[in-house]
Amino acid sequence: MSNRDRLLEAAIEAIERDGEAALRVDQVAEAVGVTKPSIYHFFHDRDGLIVAAQAERYRRSITYLLADLDLDIVLECESQAEYARLIHAVVMSSTSPDGVLRRRLRAQVLGSAVSRPALQESVGEVHRQTVATLAKVLGYGQKRGWFRPEFSSSAVAAWWFGAIFGRHLVEDYSNADDANAWPAITWSTIAHLMGVSADL
Repeated sequence: MSNRDRLLEAAIEAIERDGEAALRVDQVAEAVGVTKPSIYHFFHDRDGLIVAAQAERYRRSITYLLADLDLDIVLECESQAEYARLIHAVVMSSTSPDGVLRRRLRAQVLGSAVSRPALQESVGEVHRQTVATLAKVLGYGQKRGWFRPEFSSSAVAAWWFGAIFGRHLVEDYSNADDANAWPAITWSTIAHLMGVSADL
C-alpha cells in the first residue's frame, strides 16, 4: 500500500472513530509513520485530506450497496421471473434495516459536502455512476419487455436511488413500523413498474 493510501486509511479510521472535527493532521501522519509534509504533498492541506477520506467512505458505502447487483448476471437473465427475483434481491438488500450505519455514513458525508465543492463533485460523480448502473439494469429489462416503457430507465433509476437514500430519513425520524415498511413499499412500486406481482 502506498503512503497516500495509508494516509487515506488512517484519516478514514480517525473520522469513523472520533468524527471529522477531531481529525488532526499530525496524528494521522504519526499513525502512518510519516511526517506532516507527506500529507501536504498528497492532499495539500487538512481539508483536502478530509475531502479525500469522506469521498472514499462514500464510494465504499455505495459499492457495498450495489454488491448484489452484478450486471453480467443481469444480462444473463432469460425470463421476467428470473429478472424480477434479481431486482427484488437488490431492492431488499439496499433498503434492509441492516444497512442503517451505512445510510447514516452517507448522510454524514452529504452534510460535510454542503460547504465543500470538491466533495460535492466527488459525491455527485458517485451518484451519476450509480444511477447509470441502475439504468443499465432497468434498460435491459425494458428492451426485453419486462419493464413498463412509459418511464425512461434513467428516470426510474434516479427515483430508485432516491428511494434508497430516503430510507435514512424514515428510520431516524419516523416510527419503527413506518421504517420497517420501506423495503416492501419500494419493492411493490418497482414490481408495479415491471407489471409483475409483488409476491414472488
